[in-house]
Amino acid sequence: VIYNILSNAAKFTDHGTITLSIETRECNNKQEFHISVQDTGIGIPEDRINYIFEKFSQAEESTTRKYGGTGLGLAISSKLIKKLGGNFNVESAVGKGTTFYFTMLLSLSTVDKVQRSLNNHILRESNNIRFVNTSILLAEDNHTNQMVTTEMLEQLGCDVTLSINGKEVIEHISKKKFDLILMDCQMPEMDGYEATRSIRKQEQKNGVAASIPIIALTANAMKGDRSKCLESGMDSYLPKPVKKERLTAELYNRLPKSKRSYKEKEYEKCNVKLAYDIICNLENSIDDEAFNATKEVMGQKIIPMIDIYLRDVKKQMKQAEKALDDHNVNNLIDALHPIKASSAYFGLMKISKIAALIEEEALDMHHFDKANHKAFTDVVETLQSSVIDIETDLKNKATL
Repeated sequence: VIYNILSNAAKFTDHGTITLSIETRECNNKQEFHISVQDTGIGIPEDRINYIFEKFSQAEESTTRKYGGTGLGLAISSKLIKKLGGNFNVESAVGKGTTFYFTMLLSLSTVDKVQRSLNNHILRESNNIRFVNTSILLAEDNHTNQMVTTEMLEQLGCDVTLSINGKEVIEHISKKKFDLILMDCQMPEMDGYEATRSIRKQEQKNGVAASIPIIALTANAMKGDRSKCLESGMDSYLPKPVKKERLTAELYNRLPKSKRSYKEKEYEKCNVKLAYDIICNLENSIDDEAFNATKEVMGQKIIPMIDIYLRDVKKQMKQAEKALDDHNVNNLIDALHPIKASSAYFGLMKISKIAALIEEEALDMHHFDKANHKAFTDVVETLQSSVIDIETDLKNKATL
């Protein structure tokens, strides 16, 4: 859904900005997501807003002629959000831009399951992960815990500064910029909860755009402790004794992508390698909810729609192969960009994620070197085989 809205925003915004915002909060043992995409594009006339969620509809006929598209994306996206129990809305002004926003309410077990699945894949690759130019403030009063956690962090390539209580933490961050804080919850003079509340209050007072990630370190891995950590303003927590693999996963999730590095074989230095290993463990199946939402919109037209999809994907695969042969990064992005959204309509999440991975990683590059060219070649080959493997099941599902 987000891919579709962002694609529309890019299509209809010739200049200015596109802003994606995602906010979450816990609500009655569930995680509530508020997601919006705001652009400064052409906007939608007020009398056409109610029509854009209907299938085969766009704001104006001239829009279809100029920008292309079938007018299906928003109709399908709206139905998917409703099936997830959410609301899909739009605000727009001609010549000023458009904001699409929706909410979803997912059980914490579902959110945790997704995060645990990602973390488990990261854990298997943790020996290859390093962090560069990363400054960590470790707040811990126990000498043994200090030594062990510091050693883990230094093995991961981090620079470590020690604090033994919350007052020292506040003093340190007033003098130096840190990328992340590991905060013991129980410390003398000022505990981790109070220190975190003080930091968040000061950030809010200073109008800080991006708050520093704070990960709790707690020996009390009880059910209520997670809520207590989050309520104080911490982002997550690690139970003691801290495991290096779990620590690596937390840093991987919280630190910017620019801080990551990889060691050992040249092939493993390429960022795409780790994400590729993660995605290849996904099941190549059809998500029923996404597929049925599209089928509900399309009816019997879904059968020729699948034929068109498969024809286009195979054509795009050939274009991707040529782009790799020519070592042309931009052509690779152009070839595979449409696949992520079109595949998601049919619930082909593995294929969609692989295409998204290639685009995300390729956008950060200007050329192929030996390592990343091999990595991208492997990913494209996996994408091709995934399409071939699922083709029969996709056609059969359309006729049920």
